[in-house]
Amino acid sequence: MHIRTIALVTQSLLSAANKYGAKIPTGTLKLIRGQLDLAEQVAAYNPDSPDLATVVVDALSRDVDPVTDPAVLRAHLTKYIHEARGGFVESTNQKIYDALLAAWPQIMAAFKIPFDEAGRQLTATYADLTKAGYVELTDTAPQNEALAVSWVRGHSARRTINDLLGIIGGPAVVFGWSRYMNDMRRYDTNGVLADMRSNTDPWTALDNGWTISLATPDIYAERLATGQRNLSTQQRARDDQEKREYGKGAGDWLAKALNRE
Repeated sequence: MHIRTIALVTQSLLSAANKYGAKIPTGTLKLIRGQLDLAEQVAAYNPDSPDLATVVVDALSRDVDPVTDPAVLRAHLTKYIHEARGGFVESTNQKIYDALLAAWPQIMAAFKIPFDEAGRQLTATYADLTKAGYVELTDTAPQNEALAVSWVRGHSARRTINDLLGIIGGPAVVFGWSRYMNDMRRYDTNGVLADMRSNTDPWTALDNGWTISLATPDIYAERLATGQRNLSTQQRARDDQEKREYGKGAGDWLAKALNRE
């Protein structure tokens, strides 16, 4: 994703924060919105650009040196301003990028609250429906009134989870964090290696025994380290098992060879 899209991504992020009640710190909001306002000012800045040749001739007709004539200077400067507009936009978007990157831990912490609440609600719905014999979050509400209420809340929670993952994924791609987004879905809260890809439904995650919660950068690093340690432990166990099996096989072969002799 090109950095010029960062303003749109950031606007979507702030809109989602307002929609879901993610309380981004005031100072962080002020910084990011200040950069967004600056970007709008830069985009709207379009000074009149008089024809350079015309104003030069006019200065000479007035017996004024064009080099010092204000109209000529304005024409000259506005010409270069228009030519450099792309660079101005790039520069302001870089400022938005830097502000967003610096504030990302606080932003993730703010979104973790509604995300985890949706995870708890979907987990409660999962428990209600599976206990009643349902194997999925159906498109049709159950006839039982209590189950129907839980069903409605579960659907809302699943939409929230998927929506927030999409919103958060935008900046992650801008930052070049595609691996982060994949790995965040590959390690559950206990650090057990799993395979929850970006298209995995949250209901499927619950089928797999996962706890649905948003990984902030610190939590992500902790989960990844724990998952890798567990993976190493599992690999060592497999290696030990292979050695035992190899040893048993070699022993059996040697015993048979000796008996044949």
